[in-house]
Amino acid sequence: MKKFSWYDIRQALSQAPLNTRQTNAKEFWQDFRARAVLYPQIQAEKNRTILPTYRWSFAIGFAMFLLTVVWIPLMFRSGEAAASTITSLDISADHSAVIILNEGSNQATFVWIADMQISEINGAEI
Repeated sequence: MKKFSWYDIRQALSQAPLNTRQTNAKEFWQDFRARAVLYPQIQAEKNRTILPTYRWSFAIGFAMFLLTVVWIPLMFRSGEAAASTITSLDISADHSAVIILNEGSNQATFVWIADMQISEINGAEI
């Protein structure tokens, strides 16, 4: 197989006779329409989207509803549970024991102080 350089290709093209005839605009469009009839054109279908605009707005509204009803209350509940959980207690009165019970199903906390000796509360003797 012979390889041609760009110079050889340019020389061959410049020496080749032109086969095209010059036509005016009217003849060009008549020829174009005659050829277009030979190849039937399919009408373009209307562009359909998966979710039209009103469905997108419904989907966004539903997502915002789920956010406010489900996720935000769960977020604040976990903060409340963490804030209300008692893990240690400082008692200034004399006592023998402190028991802290955290009950999970009712989210309750019980504090039991055994043998607490209080001689005064707010300046009043007991």
